[in-house]
This record gives sequence, structure tokens and C-alpha cells, in this order.
Amino acid sequence: MLDKYPKLHNFALKVTSMFGSTYICECAFSTVKMLKSKKRNRLSQEALKSNLCIVTTEMEADTVAFVNDHITQCSH
Repeated sequence: MLDKYPKLHNFALKVTSMFGSTYICECAFSTVKMLKSKKRNRLSQEALKSNLCIVTTEMEADTVAFVNDHITQCSH
């Protein structure tokens, strides 16, 4: 079918790829709305950018390994 209708195939690929990117964009806007609420309006652009990177990634954080790798500070 690809050989018979290459233009239709390319068009279908473009249309179906729009939905995935739209979903990520909508998630990002929802996150910004949640993060930049009236109670948290002092959030800096750098902090907002960092939060958006964390929220929109699909990577899983290994928090146990992260905590175990850091040395705790002993009280004096």
C-alpha cells in the first residue's frame, strides 16, 4: 500500500503525529497553570523551566539510588 499511495501515507503520518505533540503541549499548559497559581506566583522562570522539564519527561527517577549516593551531614 505504501508503494501505491505514498502521498496518502505521508499525509497520514503527519496527521497522526500531531496528536502526540498536542497532548504533551496540553500537559505542559496544565502544569504551568498548576505551578503558577495565586499561592505560588513568585516562581522564577528558571524554577518553572526545571519543573516543566521534570513533568514532561517520561524518565523514571531512581530516588532511592539518589538518596543513597549522597552523604548526610552529621550534626555538630
